[in-house]
Amino acid sequence: MLRLFLIERPQMITLFIFISAFHLSISSEGECANALKEARALDVPRTISTTHGDIENAEFWDDNDELLQQARKEWGKEHVGLYRFDEEFISEFLDPKVKEALEQKSTARMKSVVRTTEKEGVFKIKMFNEKFVDSILDELSFQEKSKIPMRRPNGMNRYGCILNELGFEEFLKGLSDRLLKPIAQILFSRRVSVQDLTTEYGFVVQYHPASDVNLAEHADASAITANICLLPSKEDAPLFFKNVREIGETTHDVEPVKVALDIPGEVVFHLGQHIHGVSNVTSSRSNMVVWLMGDYGYVRVAPYDEHEILANQLSFEKNYGWN
Repeated sequence: MLRLFLIERPQMITLFIFISAFHLSISSEGECANALKEARALDVPRTISTTHGDIENAEFWDDNDELLQQARKEWGKEHVGLYRFDEEFISEFLDPKVKEALEQKSTARMKSVVRTTEKEGVFKIKMFNEKFVDSILDELSFQEKSKIPMRRPNGMNRYGCILNELGFEEFLKGLSDRLLKPIAQILFSRRVSVQDLTTEYGFVVQYHPASDVNLAEHADASAITANICLLPSKEDAPLFFKNVREIGETTHDVEPVKVALDIPGEVVFHLGQHIHGVSNVTSSRSNMVVWLMGDYGYVRVAPYDEHEILANQLSFEKNYGWN
């Protein structure tokens, strides 16, 4: 009897565990299936503020973060290849000249695709092709159709989304490390170093006559900003720039200079502390924006000394392997 007990008892325990695990699995799937429904039923507070709006309704978003993440997993993705910046993405979505410069890690080739603008210190690069623009707009539309609440993109824009919250972390990390940060070092070697560009934050902003029609002049919470045109507005160059904000210097107001950003896939690069804004629009406009900054959101606003610039250049070549 003792032997029989020893043989059968573990089987009973195993059976019990199996049944419990099966029950747990059903419960988890049931909770998962309800996440989308619960997220859609949330009473989302209105987005009102156009200044310091990043803390508006913060408690609501923090309390429901886990539910929203689960709901997005349940909803899924349509263009999966957009969520990672790998060799397939590079081959499929980058402009050929940018792709060549990236593959060769050639500073000279990258400089050859950079264009100056009407405003000193503001640069343009045609980085993405039409397929990328069409695909990302389609993906954003697909995510919007989920009816899962989306948090405002930043403290000023009320309409759009935060890319990290939609699952684009891997894409943003790869894009920034392999492309945006090297370009930032090439264009702004006097203003940023490797340690000033360790973190990225990506979002999409939307303008429309029935929602946000403009953006007041401001400086970004970034060392470098990359502004990517997805859907241009019909207006002539609503994006404008003024002066660069400096520590210890008296800021004198200057006349705004318009910079056209009206080619889908084109990117405008500028210092985060370069004061800028968006004039009134009378048609839809959509941009993807990536902020680059240091650890914990650190933003350097002072230029480097001459001897520091050389050290920064050597550090850039060592860390990124560009020549």
